[in-house]
Amino acid sequence: MQNTCPPHNQNHSHGDIFHKISSDVVSFNHKPKTDNQQVDKFLDIINDIRKDLKERTDAIENIYIQIENLTWHAYSDSELVSLRELIKLCHTSVKENNNFIQSINVLSNNGLLPIEISNFREAIDDFAELVEDIDSTYNRLINDSDFVQITKHLEKL
Repeated sequence: MQNTCPPHNQNHSHGDIFHKISSDVVSFNHKPKTDNQQVDKFLDIINDIRKDLKERTDAIENIYIQIENLTWHAYSDSELVSLRELIKLCHTSVKENNNFIQSINVLSNNGLLPIEISNFREAIDDFAELVEDIDSTYNRLINDSDFVQITKHLEKL
């Protein structure tokens, strides 16, 4: 701790110095303090965010598994329309969740919930990659004759 005491001045008595220090101590003691209730509220908020991140991570991992099961199937035209709508919805979800991650990065940057945020970010990144793969398969590659031929061959195996 840095010494901030003024040098001893002959014009000030010890009583004046004691009075000044006493005044500073009283002033310090009367500064508002964070009480236990405020700390508990803060910790409750952090725990609520932790729980929310865990639930979001579990949900996106569950959705990932469900969507992954949709790959490499032949779909009717009406099913493709539904699948494309699902892909659009998933792209929107990825975008919204990436925005959410940006908003909570302040927590991670300050050492709060780094594991939970990292797990959620990883789950969203994996989900985004899967959505991109399915989008490519059923929106872009579906019109590629070579791709269609290879897919039909693989379905026969």
